[in-house]
Amino acid sequence: MVATCLGLAGLQTAVAAEGYPEKPVTIIVPFNAGGAVDISARLLADELSEKFGQPFTVVNRGGGAGTVGFLALKDAAADGYTILFGPGGSTIVNQLTQRPPFDLSTDFDSVATVHDTPLALVMNPTLKVNTVEELIQHAKDHPGVLNGYSTGTGGLNHFALEMFNSAAGVEITHIPYNGGSEAIKGLLANEAQLGFDGLALPLGLEKEGKVKILVMTGQERMSVAPNVPTLNESALPGFVVGSWNGFWAPKGTPEDVKQILYSAIQEAVEGTEIEDRLERDFGVIVNVQNPEEMQARIDHELARMAQIGKDAGIITE
Repeated sequence: MVATCLGLAGLQTAVAAEGYPEKPVTIIVPFNAGGAVDISARLLADELSEKFGQPFTVVNRGGGAGTVGFLALKDAAADGYTILFGPGGSTIVNQLTQRPPFDLSTDFDSVATVHDTPLALVMNPTLKVNTVEELIQHAKDHPGVLNGYSTGTGGLNHFALEMFNSAAGVEITHIPYNGGSEAIKGLLANEAQLGFDGLALPLGLEKEGKVKILVMTGQERMSVAPNVPTLNESALPGFVVGSWNGFWAPKGTPEDVKQILYSAIQEAVEGTEIEDRLERDFGVIVNVQNPEEMQARIDHELARMAQIGKDAGIITE
């Protein structure tokens, strides 16, 4: 523990964490109310409020693909009373492509990851393949013929498509759309034959016979889709990509405050009804990581995505 360290810095940390939290805590969500990130944040806020006996209040600061919320966190006091719950994967690719006025790796302190959101490889059912191996062979036999959608150039699902092209040795043409609803319309109209997407919407469309979910991009299978294999276990071992959500704090937040928050988040989520609800309702995998693990993940993914983006021409220097 930092509190056991000698010197003024250790003393200041111990004092800062004593009795924490002693007043309400604000959780910034860098999106408007009503979305999956916002709902997850509110579930967690309720649990933390009950645990600590202090209100954990969600404040929505949407705008700029998350930039407004992260800048609000950057300007907040580093005392643990303002934290942010938001997406890691999409923020990392935005850091590389949209160049927001903050550095995700150095301007904030990591607190805890909460859950991972693997992507689904979704297909128009008129494409007559039943396994990812068949899809790869079909793409190799018809180079440049298949179209893959994204929700916009430089987004996470664009990166996933280019990763797939590279790993599988195929040429699927990227078709960017203006957001998720337009992308799904393009898939249903067969303008694009496939794409990587979050699981929640495709699951419903698959039940209606409108799309086919071929494979997932997580480390392991999803509890809500146990019969859908992963790329990691089938054609492309090591192929893991997706978004994830976690908590950040302003740079310089006391170490033991972060540890208190991490432990409380872990207790609130792992093996609880919250874990069941997150996995069932939002198609995620609970994966609580401590501050050090979260920071290492950010640094690794920033380097990996930068290389992928340069190789695919998404990022130009």
